[in-house]
Amino acid sequence: MTGQKFEKLRMNVIRKPQWFGAVFALLWALVVPGSAECAPVINGAYLNLAAGTITIEGMEFGTGVPIVNLAGAPLVVQQSSPTLIVASLPTGLAEGSYLLTVQASSGKQMARFEVTADREFNLAYATATGGGPNPSSTTQFFGVPVSVTVTHPNQRVLVTAFNAFGTFSSAAGSLNIFICYQQPPGPVTLIGNGLLGLQLPPNTKVTNGLTKVITLPVGTYWVGMCGTGGAHWTNNDWGTTTAIVFYGAA
Repeated sequence: MTGQKFEKLRMNVIRKPQWFGAVFALLWALVVPGSAECAPVINGAYLNLAAGTITIEGMEFGTGVPIVNLAGAPLVVQQSSPTLIVASLPTGLAEGSYLLTVQASSGKQMARFEVTADREFNLAYATATGGGPNPSSTTQFFGVPVSVTVTHPNQRVLVTAFNAFGTFSSAAGSLNIFICYQQPPGPVTLIGNGLLGLQLPPNTKVTNGLTKVITLPVGTYWVGMCGTGGAHWTNNDWGTTTAIVFYGAA
């Protein structure tokens, strides 16, 4: 073998491992990336046209303030977490379908979701937990009522209320409970039928609840459980009230 041929063969042997190593490094980088970005996921989006907000539920929204767009327009994020976003809707948003996109502040991938703005299916809700007065001969709210606003004659209000009532050493009776409303400064008003003549032996406590769909004129109201009761209802606990405002049949 001549010196020239030997030199050429030696160069090929040296260069081949360099080429192979570069290709192997590239393949390894593609198969095992340094850090894979998790794409955000939207599980649901709920528009509250009356409040002017959109609530987005999902995953991987990040710990920073995410980038939220509706029909290509950026929305102002009011609050956010890795699984929940609340953002402001554009003023005067018309009914229709819109493309919602969410992108984590530190990521490049984007989640897409179609939402529909429809006032006929718009929901608003309120809930509260707290204590209230003992039953007496005066019609009053038990537990704690919540405030709701009816903005259209076709809206209905679903009210669900629970409250714990109890006695100490003396029995109690004549407890009457109803779903009620009040438009301040007016009186607390009973709605429909209730649960009447409830009674308990001494040293006893139970939870009573009611739910009812009611129709109210346009306005703002307190709604919840109310009623009257005899003596010795003195071992009572907190209650919970939830109200949902929705559109019913015309």
